[in-house]
Amino acid sequence: MYGNNEFSFVAGYDFGVAAVTGAVRYSPNFFANSGIAWYKWGQVAVPLPFLKVNENVAFKVFGTLGNQYVERFTNYGIPNNNY
Repeated sequence: MYGNNEFSFVAGYDFGVAAVTGAVRYSPNFFANSGIAWYKWGQVAVPLPFLKVNENVAFKVFGTLGNQYVERFTNYGIPNNNY
């Protein structure tokens, strides 16, 4: 009942001034028998080289947007099928 399978495609590229990553995940039978599910997200990360601690530790700022669709959302415990 609580097991599920998930298939993912994740791609990204580092342009130097920013790194862009995106993913699409699909589950034919999501957690708690909640049916099919899709999860999509994208992220942009910008390095902050002026905040470098040493050559191995540095900082970056990033933003991520995503969306999840769950067919039988009440089984999963969310208020609607898209969030």
